[in-house]
Amino acid sequence: MKILNYKSVLSLLFLSVMLCLNSCSEIKQQQLVEEANKLNATLPMVTDGIRIDKCVVEPGLTLKYTATILGVKAKDLDFRMLASQSFLDQSKREIVTMLKDSSDFEEIRELGVTIIYSYFDIRGNHLFDVRITSNDYN
Repeated sequence: MKILNYKSVLSLLFLSVMLCLNSCSEIKQQQLVEEANKLNATLPMVTDGIRIDKCVVEPGLTLKYTATILGVKAKDLDFRMLASQSFLDQSKREIVTMLKDSSDFEEIRELGVTIIYSYFDIRGNHLFDVRITSNDYN
């Protein structure tokens, strides 16, 4: 029988913890994929002049929504306003409030997901992104 020294035991313990963390992360990522698939089955969805077109899972427990602002063309917008910090902060506050208040997002909140809303005009031109981390809604 081989006797392990203190350093070997710590190395094995560290390896075990890392394998467990990796496995937990993969389980969370799979749960997120399942949630995205459920949502995509209901899309597109229109509310308040915005159409949610699709939802994709990106690495690092990130859920990215693609949304179209209906009736808007990029050429008609003031991009200085869209790029302003006050506009982006207001957009983020509104989304965070929705995430906190809606029971539909309970599992997403529990998983600690980062959410990105990527907005486009009706011609498919990218307008802006709003990024929300678990620190924002927890």
